[in-house]
Amino acid sequence: MRISSVVRRFVSLCVGIGVTASNSGLAASLSGRLVGWGQQTTRAPGTIVTNVAAGNEITLAIQSDGTMLALGDIVLSQQYPGSPGVYFEVPAPAPTNLSNVVAVSASHELFAGSALALLGDGTVVGWGDNSAGQTNVPGDLFDVRAIAVGGEHCLAVNGDGSVVAWGSGPNLAPPALTNVLAVAAGTYCSLALLQDGTVVAWGGGSAGETNVPAGLSHVRAIAAGYDHCLALKQDGTVVAWGDNANGEVSVPGGLSNVVAIAAGGGDTRAFSVPYDGHSLALKSDGTVVAWGKNNYGQADVPPGLSNVVAIAAGAECSLALQKDGTLVAWGHNTAGQAMLPPPGADVVTVAGLGEQTIALNQDGTLSAWGSDYFQSAEPPAGLSNLVAVSPQLALQRDGTLVAWEYNTPPPQGLTNVTAIASQGGNCLALTADRTVLAWGDNSYGQTNVPPGLSNVVQVAQGSQVELALKADSTVAGWGYDGFGVVSGTAGLTNVAAITAGASHALALLTDGTVTAWGRSDFGETNVPAGLSNVIAIAAGVHHSLALKNDGTVVAWGFNGSGQTAVPPGLRRVVALGAGRASSFAIVCDLKIESFALDGGHPELTFRTFAGEQYSVESSPDLSAGSWSAVPGGNVTGDGAVALVVDSEAMTGARKFYRVRLLP
Repeated sequence: MRISSVVRRFVSLCVGIGVTASNSGLAASLSGRLVGWGQQTTRAPGTIVTNVAAGNEITLAIQSDGTMLALGDIVLSQQYPGSPGVYFEVPAPAPTNLSNVVAVSASHELFAGSALALLGDGTVVGWGDNSAGQTNVPGDLFDVRAIAVGGEHCLAVNGDGSVVAWGSGPNLAPPALTNVLAVAAGTYCSLALLQDGTVVAWGGGSAGETNVPAGLSHVRAIAAGYDHCLALKQDGTVVAWGDNANGEVSVPGGLSNVVAIAAGGGDTRAFSVPYDGHSLALKSDGTVVAWGKNNYGQADVPPGLSNVVAIAAGAECSLALQKDGTLVAWGHNTAGQAMLPPPGADVVTVAGLGEQTIALNQDGTLSAWGSDYFQSAEPPAGLSNLVAVSPQLALQRDGTLVAWEYNTPPPQGLTNVTAIASQGGNCLALTADRTVLAWGDNSYGQTNVPPGLSNVVQVAQGSQVELALKADSTVAGWGYDGFGVVSGTAGLTNVAAITAGASHALALLTDGTVTAWGRSDFGETNVPAGLSNVIAIAAGVHHSLALKNDGTVVAWGFNGSGQTAVPPGLRRVVALGAGRASSFAIVCDLKIESFALDGGHPELTFRTFAGEQYSVESSPDLSAGSWSAVPGGNVTGDGAVALVVDSEAMTGARKFYRVRLLP
């Protein structure tokens, strides 16, 4: 039996034992709750969502308390420093602390995304790409009742039923309209639904998006995708027009009893991928029908999906909001990049690749979430008995490996593996005899393990760079040395741990300080002055993390997605992880991690953090006032695991123990 409570600075956990409880209790581990920040942001378990909208790489959800969740980020394009013509993703995080949100809308555009939020007081907030003035909300808006975001333009319906447009696009200005109920925006076109149930369209586009079908009337809702449009009629039927290259306007025969519609599609042609177009319909029985392009399964409605009350369609993904306030996503998984493992999952470690994150759970299984846009891939189904995970590579308890997607299978007969690392199609395996094997891409000599390399205790990888920490606390490196990551290992001594980002590396020294080297366009090697008492390190593509022995995290480097903005109050961290533009911490709640009887004397262990004060107490019956301190049970935390022995031998009476965090 155990009881836990958290009241401000008071945390306790009780374990009940009897004389027959020899060697029972909780297994010691460093697992815990997962907290994430940056591009792959966390979502509070049990959040009740009341409305949802989807863009290219962002899902916007309105919570029941009127606040907004941004799952993922709008992605913009930014020139790489010192490399004209080279661009990379720069997510634009949503505004924080928005409240009283009643509607949201996001663009489906790639590298040019923007979004709007309509507040309960009739005002509008915009963020994201502003290259065409999309986020410059006009000052003449008043009592706004509806909003829509298109390619590079935005629409709003004022309180008098007129429409205001801003941004850029062909034929942007709307006609003189009154009595407008709702607006919708495609990449180039705009739609308005009037009170009399008719639809007006304007703008550009070469697929007939503005050619409203003759005689269309009795319309109750409108939607616009990349270059196709939908209208829901009062009788529950759907009318579609515009481009039909993917069947997005081919409404399924007999579709009826529809209560809501959504149109997906986004400009993905920059990557030589034809634009997406798909459509969704929500029926009165709470089920969803989808049609159109299905290259990522965005039109494959999950079997058994029911109790749906709202729908949304992104660039290549689809979402459904269920009656209980939960979200279901399918397709390109753009929305999934913000979803952490189910509440209560005990996470041991995390690995990131691109916009995907893989978590190793304490039970030896994997949880994966995020976009596969940057060559990530879902792990094979049914993996179990795992002890370590790296991008597209997993180590099983028996010392064998499983590789998937861009990682080639390990050398035949490879066993007795104790640690792994993988990145960009290269894999490293550290075996029980402390030797290293490498396989995969060898374009920069990444698989050419230095002859005679031995006594290795840890391996790490950067971009085409391989690192190995030896038992004598020195570091060996090989592979691409364009940014000095390999040559920077020369002369390093007293190293306790290593990690690497895209083109930079970190070393944790035995004195608890950190050194960094390699490329530093974003300050990723600028270790904060005075940083000390570090016990663990991690590196993303262009950012760095350090965990101190007091359970706090220090971050530096690129912050375009908030990946170095450590959540205020984050404490009791026991492990770190970093993705492309995200950061993760495994948080350990105060708990008794193991219990044993040694000669009849109970022995308890628990994780400590430097600077915290603890008291181990016992009680015969859990009643108030019955708790008393165990002799020697007052502990000052030092960042290690504390062992407390109850000098009073067990008797026939039941006894309960707890560890309490003192104020």
